[in-house]
Amino acid sequence: MFQTARAGPRHGASPTVEGYAGPNVGGDADGLSRALVSEGVGYMQALRRGSATVVVVAGMAGVSMIGAGGAGAAGQAQRTSTVQRVESGNGFGRVPGAAVVNGAIRLPSFTFSVISPVNAPPGTQWARFDAVATGINDAGAVVGNAEAHGDYRSRAFVSRYSGRGTWLPSGGRAAEAAAVSRTGWVVGSVVKAGTTFDQRPVRWSPAGRMYALPVQNQQPWQIRAVKVNSSGTILGWINNWINDGFWTAWTAGGAGGSFAAQEYRLGLVNLAPSDISDAGTIVGSITAKVFAPASRGSLAAVLAPGQPRVFPELSASTESRATAISPKQRYIVGSVWQKGSSQRVGVYYRWWNTPVKLGYSAFDPTDVNDAAVIVGTKLTGSTTTAMWLGFNQARTLAAMTRNLPSGWRLTEAVALNARGDVAVTAVAPSGRTFAARLRVS
Repeated sequence: MFQTARAGPRHGASPTVEGYAGPNVGGDADGLSRALVSEGVGYMQALRRGSATVVVVAGMAGVSMIGAGGAGAAGQAQRTSTVQRVESGNGFGRVPGAAVVNGAIRLPSFTFSVISPVNAPPGTQWARFDAVATGINDAGAVVGNAEAHGDYRSRAFVSRYSGRGTWLPSGGRAAEAAAVSRTGWVVGSVVKAGTTFDQRPVRWSPAGRMYALPVQNQQPWQIRAVKVNSSGTILGWINNWINDGFWTAWTAGGAGGSFAAQEYRLGLVNLAPSDISDAGTIVGSITAKVFAPASRGSLAAVLAPGQPRVFPELSASTESRATAISPKQRYIVGSVWQKGSSQRVGVYYRWWNTPVKLGYSAFDPTDVNDAAVIVGTKLTGSTTTAMWLGFNQARTLAAMTRNLPSGWRLTEAVALNARGDVAVTAVAPSGRTFAARLRVS
């Protein structure tokens, strides 16, 4: 099942969508398409220097083929008359369920399934609980966390590729799962024994056994494993509750857990890691006296390897953060906002060039893959909506999901994999929240 977008009649014109029954995204989906195309070679071409063949929506009653030469190759545009799947470089056609047919872009559709566990976790008396998704791997395994009303000691669970989730052991302590590796190892944290809030990093094997990750500095209160890459390297975050944050890492074998003293020498106030690429590049945000006055707040940055380096800012009055880097580090996305405001604007970072807006406000990207598909959450008043961006198109994931039950809403898109499957949080008509998986149909 496809949804189809067709290129407009003039260069830069926004495509129209055939068979699209969902709402206009915030009244601005059309503006988003124009903003992305206005880069000349499309937003994903600008993201990575020397990128290979890509497909961009560029009007001309067809699809322009842009080669590695960048914008100068636009003259090589050709009209597509048959099904065209771009399998090299960064092509959008690598997304399963998507294709270019007679100049029309067929967007993928999704199949929805709830993956929250059916029964309450062992040792609890939960009559009802709410769950959220937190991560997904390339095989489709989804992890998440749950809480019950009146009992905020969260529990972690995993759905191994199909079916409802199973609870991960935590010794009766509160636990959180943050991500799942390519081989099925889950990383996260548990509350330290005898404390209420002190967290310690752990990982769970594919068989469900919990292992503590070593920590070489025990002083900070919160130490969490937050991401894991395809090689098994685990990214950690250390925070001592007084705005001193640092990143740490563990090998696939579980060694590590220290953090270098250079952060102190640099005079950094706060390092907040968000994501790690397969090559070990870490992105996140930084509040640093050495880079800017502390009053500036957070700045999007590459935290490692090497000395942290901040991205250029849109203006002196904005704060920013980089939220995700694609596994092969082709793309980095994040958000910017006016200091003191909660309204975020999604951006992509062209490495050390000025970031480019993704086209509309109140959108917070959460993940990006190497096919340049972005997922995230749009905030409208107090309502959040799970979003999908690709093919120079912005769509609500609910509108792309063919079997979403009546009255259900998809409120957050938290992660996606190389195939394009998405981990989301869904809300039932009763108001109860569930972790769910969207598989590309």
